[in-house]
Amino acid sequence: MRLYRNLSEKHEIEAEQAALTQRLASSEERIAMLNESEVQTAVYQHDMRHHLNAIDGFLAAGKPQQAEEYIRKVRSDIERITPKRYCDNELVNLLCSSFAGKAQRMGVRLEVDAKLPRELSVSDTELCAVLSNALENALRAVKEGYTALKFDLTQTDEKGVCMGFVRVGGLQSAEVLNRVESRMAAIREAVGPDIDILIENHGQTDTAAALQMAKRLEKYHPFAYEDPTYPSAKIPGNIARQTGLPLAHGERLYNRWQFLPMLQSGALQLAQPDLGTCGGITEGKKICDLAQAYDCGVQLHICASNLSIAPALHLETAIPNFTIHEHHVLFLQEDNKKLVRYDYQPLKGYYEVPDLPGLGNEWSDYAFSIAADYATLK
Repeated sequence: MRLYRNLSEKHEIEAEQAALTQRLASSEERIAMLNESEVQTAVYQHDMRHHLNAIDGFLAAGKPQQAEEYIRKVRSDIERITPKRYCDNELVNLLCSSFAGKAQRMGVRLEVDAKLPRELSVSDTELCAVLSNALENALRAVKEGYTALKFDLTQTDEKGVCMGFVRVGGLQSAEVLNRVESRMAAIREAVGPDIDILIENHGQTDTAAALQMAKRLEKYHPFAYEDPTYPSAKIPGNIARQTGLPLAHGERLYNRWQFLPMLQSGALQLAQPDLGTCGGITEGKKICDLAQAYDCGVQLHICASNLSIAPALHLETAIPNFTIHEHHVLFLQEDNKKLVRYDYQPLKGYYEVPDLPGLGNEWSDYAFSIAADYATLK
């Protein structure tokens, strides 16, 4: 059973506009704070003559140890407030310096390799919204113990506004490809080389666009390229052979016979059956066993509701080719967690497999109490 809340189109538009307004306001505030930091640096450098006089006074008084301590403090203060230069774009330098300090305080390694011109085609607020959001989310996930992250690089426009599931077909412009690559670069810089990154395309791209993007993304070593096209026995195989990226498919395949030709073509490195659509646990287990025969790993597709977590974990522990577990961001929302009796969440990036009977979970009393607010699609 899949439940969808009935929301009017007007409400969705108003909510999106409110979110955008809040995001831009937050970006403007962050830019102001970063500029203030730059001003503080300039003031500190201007007052350097006073610091030199203080050091000279310590030395004249025969107090070299106090002079050394003062020098160390001045150096530490300057390093703390001075933005590091990563590229020619000042805003990117300010943002990366800010998040580098935050990453250090969090105990997360942040490596930045940025090559951007001084002027970009997007406004400062738009750039700040996209880059800071990507860095913030990546740092938070790594701090919470996740060793892999999944991102959709095409579902938002240049302002970071969600465009929904829009088909991205045909050869793409340099502007689109540059936006996709810049987002991937920002994520890789934020999480470092040891965190795996999965790219989610939702089958929105065709072969031409998927190949263009794959060529741009190869250098960042993604863990998997998910649904670069609609599932097909031949097309994904061409992408895999021309790029070398591991391909993931399966949420749109509904039984083992649909998986078989893709496995035979060598198009799959990561099979993603969904227990809610592929025929349930029994058919899902058969698909996983079939994938094992073709040296293909498994990551069950899990995004229906928090009720789907426990049965997926049970099946994943019973197969030899389990690769990685999908934990959707929606599973962290309180409204969704309240729908089930037991709230299963990972701890430091790992799950403890539940041992309760049956599916290991059930709808909560709260879910039944609000059932009248939902429409059921059969």
